Amino acid sequence: MTSNGWPSEIAAADYKGLLSADPEINPLFWNANVIHIKYCSSDIFVGSSNEMEHGYYFRGFRIIEGVLATIASKRASFSDAKHVLVFGSGRGAMAASFNFDIISDALVNLGIKREVIRGIIDAGWASKFEPYSPRTCLDQVGACNYAGVFRSGVEIWKPTYPEFCLDLWSDEPWMCLFANVSYSYLQTPVFVMQNQFDYTQLDGDGASILHGYLAEPAVAYAKRCRDSMLSLQLPILKWAFLPSCYGHKLAVSDEWLSLGIFVEGGRWVNVQEAIHTWYSTPLDQTQIYVDWCEGWACNPTCESIN
Repeated sequence: MTSNGWPSEIAAADYKGLLSADPEINPLFWNANVIHIKYCSSDIFVGSSNEMEHGYYFRGFRIIEGVLATIASKRASFSDAKHVLVFGSGRGAMAASFNFDIISDALVNLGIKREVIRGIIDAGWASKFEPYSPRTCLDQVGACNYAGVFRSGVEIWKPTYPEFCLDLWSDEPWMCLFANVSYSYLQTPVFVMQNQFDYTQLDGDGASILHGYLAEPAVAYAKRCRDSMLSLQLPILKWAFLPSCYGHKLAVSDEWLSLGIFVEGGRWVNVQEAIHTWYSTPLDQTQIYVDWCEGWACNPTCESIN
């Protein structure tokens, strides 16, 4: 909940996958200028609270505003940008999905062309499932599933909601924090990467790995959640990479070269190639990579991220 104690600098070697400066690992973005907003606000960057809660101020959205103000102060360095990628991973992906259009609008106001701005959600597609085993949310928004975190969290985060959210979910605006709700209203083109068996989601729903394995009833539950998630995703997604793996983040590890999906014709496409193809392809072309195997984490390359 604080950046106190963080180092003043981060070594370039600590950045992996999509953020790597190694052209062999990250051939598309290795020499990009990067603005990295580290996560310390514990409110998925949506908080705008003026009051202290549990000893902290939840003002994550003001961090976003501060970064945008800094960019605006250096307008000359950004206005001629040819490519802009707004990217989040894990909790950062949830934050990005809620703020994509706000960030895009701010960049357009600096003179950046809207058509060069794209976004990526990596492991941030939170889904509202009935939990496998009910968990009690603690006062500090602790051990509970995403619905519990969002419902309890907004009470202390005091987020500013998009207009569509208040129109559709006036009684439960926290529902807009679920990607399947907000995604349909995004104006920014967004590529979605999500493991079909996301361990953060399953752990929050009470279906955790225990002593190295997942009990059979929990596996059956995880498959039902997978089916439900895909039924919500596939009708609305235009660009996505959805492997049948038990894992979490896909794009911030150098193993993104090892994890892939077999597509029509038997060709194998890894995470890096999927992003590269999407980023260099006209947006009127749908690009969905998905594992259709029925089993538990049945993609043979899953071990690369476990």
